[in-house]
Amino acid sequence: QREMELEGEACKDKIEGYGVRAYRLKLAACPADGVTGLPTPVTVAVSMKAVPEETAPRVDVTGIVRRARQGKNHMPNPCFGRQFNKGVPDFFLPNWGPGHDPARGQKGSSWWLDDQNPWNGHPSLCMVYTKPELSTGMGGAFYPPVSGTGQPPQLVFSFYAKGAQEGDRVAVTLPFVKGGSQTFALTQDWRRYQVAGVLRPAGPHPDFTGNPGYTIRIAPAVPAGTRIWVNGLQMEAGVSATEFQDDSLVNND
Repeated sequence: QREMELEGEACKDKIEGYGVRAYRLKLAACPADGVTGLPTPVTVAVSMKAVPEETAPRVDVTGIVRRARQGKNHMPNPCFGRQFNKGVPDFFLPNWGPGHDPARGQKGSSWWLDDQNPWNGHPSLCMVYTKPELSTGMGGAFYPPVSGTGQPPQLVFSFYAKGAQEGDRVAVTLPFVKGGSQTFALTQDWRRYQVAGVLRPAGPHPDFTGNPGYTIRIAPAVPAGTRIWVNGLQMEAGVSATEFQDDSLVNND
């Protein structure tokens, strides 16, 4: 927090690309309105001016989604390498709500990218089950191709995971895949797990990028204190997982 310096009755601020600010104005007491008895409304004017030479880079979301849809692996950013907002992998979000850890995304919190426990050289998403009444986990999206036969495709979702303790569990939920909910007991070593099912015919829904996709959820399971790491996500056609590959990246990403 900082105080703004007034220049007459105005103040100035510089906001970086995609930045967000919240301002609080301390005003002198206003006389009450003679009809309503409420304080007289205050008018605040805001003007903004772009600085073209400082334009923030744009993310080719449509291109990333297209490559994921056309490739073998329909998960964008499956190793969490892209982080337009540092600490939060693109196309993935932690569960949000009152009482959740406000530090999520920061090192050592209940939801963060851990470079001390990498998978194939990639920092892994570490998640900790905190309280029974809170759902600590992540949400993401996948983008399968449109079926040429008109029949819902058979899909298999696979991922690599490990726990801090033998027997720590991870819960996987694929709301749009029949048979797509399962819980796995983990070891302390990286192992691959998979869930297979048929895509439900309800059709895709706009995700948080505005693209039509299907959601996934991964979370540590009870008891409180369970700590897990996940990485190498893959959604592909078929009934059994094949070799992992990342189809959402190109050389200049």
